[in-house]
Amino acid sequence: MNNTGFTLVEILVAVLIVIILVTMAAPIYDKAIEKSRLAEVRTTSKKLFDAKMRLMDAMDLDTYNDQFGFENLDFALNCRESRPSSGHLMKCTTKDFTFWIHPNDSPNGICAVRIGDGDAAQTNFLYLGGEFTSDGEVSFSCHNGSTGDCEIFGMDSEGSSAWCTAN
Repeated sequence: MNNTGFTLVEILVAVLIVIILVTMAAPIYDKAIEKSRLAEVRTTSKKLFDAKMRLMDAMDLDTYNDQFGFENLDFALNCRESRPSSGHLMKCTTKDFTFWIHPNDSPNGICAVRIGDGDAAQTNFLYLGGEFTSDGEVSFSCHNGSTGDCEIFGMDSEGSSAWCTAN
């Protein structure tokens, strides 16, 4: 008699192998996702900063201080939520990050706070302008705050205090 089916043991071994492979691949997948999000925040921060500089160049200082906000930049974010300050949008929350833009306050850059669970929650990024280099970021920093972890993004944590925190 020619039996072409699989035995229960063969099926269980195949399922066990699949479970082991999935278990090994999950952390690699999570790390790849976080690196993708880091690339997103770097690119978005640079575009926001460049748009901010173009706005500053186009206006005198008094007009700039009176009319500054995300709504006046020539780069638009798809904000799920935004918060006005002095009548202008200074905070923009996207799917994974909350971006803060300051007109002249310190830091005079773009802050991004990671929205997430676990290690990536409350990780802060600060971009102060300049070009990104292949061996590291000249002006892009990570601060792990109280609960986050810069290492999940493959970056060293800056030791400074809360230079880029949401308020």
